[in-house]
Amino acid sequence: MVKRFIRTPHPLLGKSHSAETIAKIAESSRGEKNGMYGVKHSEETKLKMGFMKHIPVHLYDTNKTYIRTLKSSNEAAEILNVSKYVIYRAIKIIPQ
Repeated sequence: MVKRFIRTPHPLLGKSHSAETIAKIAESSRGEKNGMYGVKHSEETKLKMGFMKHIPVHLYDTNKTYIRTLKSSNEAAEILNVSKYVIYRAIKIIPQ
């Protein structure tokens, strides 16, 4: 295996947090302690997030023959049984 993929396993690998620890973690980011508390998305950001969901996706086979057009990247992800981020990367919305 390639050396960069051989890593020391995470200390919690195969373990789980106790109910008490989970409660402490939840409390530590509740309300004003949450990094997103009180933050509102700008109208520009809301438009960008909405735009990502409604980009039509054109499907082609390996011979570059047109198959069909789907309404959105989310629909393409669902039909192709892949993550929507795979679709985003494939149509180069999110740089790799």
